[in-house]
Amino acid sequence: MAAPPPRTAGLPGPGRRTRWRGRRRLHRQQQRPTRAQPGTSAPVRRPTQLTIVANHLLVALINHGYQHDQWISEVRAGNLGHALPPDPEPDWLCRIDGYLVIDGL
Repeated sequence: MAAPPPRTAGLPGPGRRTRWRGRRRLHRQQQRPTRAQPGTSAPVRRPTQLTIVANHLLVALINHGYQHDQWISEVRAGNLGHALPPDPEPDWLCRIDGYLVIDGL
């Protein structure tokens, strides 16, 4: 038979929780590393850093989609005899190793 759980004290009151959160927030601010943009030594705030990361992630995701579409088109052309579609014409696209990629960053 399982042992009953040990008795615990009641939940802390609002004042105690507020003091703990304040100390925790101060501790996190003191330990937070600063981030720098590539090529600079200036710290970057979180929204700016998030924008940089999101841009690169979005470009990688779109490039992957273009590569997948190219592969599917090649398989259909080789196995089913369908013609490959023409390349899109935007200036921000280029071909690397046969795959369309965004050339914007």
